[in-house]
Amino acid sequence: MRKSVIGVLLSALLLLTGADCRGSKPNPRNPSPQPNNKWVCATAPVDCPVQSGWQDAPSIAPMSLLIPLPSPNNQVTRSPQPVPTLPPVTILLLGDSLTVEPSYGEELSRLMNRTGQPHTRHVVAAPGSKCSWWVTRINDLITQYQPHMLFLNCGTNDTPSDNTEADYRAILATGTARGVQVIASLIGIPDMRSPTNTVRPYILDWMHNTNLAIKRALVSYPQVGVADIQRVPANPEWLQADGIHWTSRARAAVGQIFYQAAVPVRGWKTLAQMGTYEMCGLSGAWITDPWPTNYRVCLS
Repeated sequence: MRKSVIGVLLSALLLLTGADCRGSKPNPRNPSPQPNNKWVCATAPVDCPVQSGWQDAPSIAPMSLLIPLPSPNNQVTRSPQPVPTLPPVTILLLGDSLTVEPSYGEELSRLMNRTGQPHTRHVVAAPGSKCSWWVTRINDLITQYQPHMLFLNCGTNDTPSDNTEADYRAILATGTARGVQVIASLIGIPDMRSPTNTVRPYILDWMHNTNLAIKRALVSYPQVGVADIQRVPANPEWLQADGIHWTSRARAAVGQIFYQAAVPVRGWKTLAQMGTYEMCGLSGAWITDPWPTNYRVCLS
């Protein structure tokens, strides 16, 4: 009787607290997954974006393995939605097909709402565009949308024949001259195991050289926040079959990366201050690939 009562109480506690997306990181000397190592979001609490793809645990697993109980080292936090205290801002997201919604904007907006930043989000995306495409359009777009912040992600389609550094520098110059806070990004790393990319192995060098050009352009603009999209792992968990475009998990991660790039220049709350955490896999290495248990366990 006593055990059944305890079981009911535990089940009720799980329903009230929801899932914890963090878990405890495994011991590098003993990386065998333990129940409290599961990086699982069995429900959809406020700290776990539905689009992040964290519902990976097998449905037949015991509930105790899916949702860790709160403990001193594994707390489930439920921060109330903050009352907006910051002046409203307009944000403009510019980019190629990677920026076409649904993209990282949803997660970026979610985190901005969490930090108490009222905002209006506009997205202007041109699939297949290069950085040069925006040079002649950026001024008119700023006039049209009157953004306080510009989130820029271009360069994925640039090639060595393009003048990426000069184009990027021109975009930054226009944005800053118009008083817009620019949050720029490096481009991601392609998955070279993709059938699309294996027939053009030079694309890895192309994208690396593009990032070098973007970095050179950014040197003259220390006030520009930089989102390092290179942190998104180049594997099928994060990239689609073409090895370039993001999965839903990666889109949520990129939203987090863009948000974190804006934190120091805008004074927003950090992820930890909001009781949320970076997606597992961005700051570490997977223990196994593929993952035979269907659990995503992160080893930092």
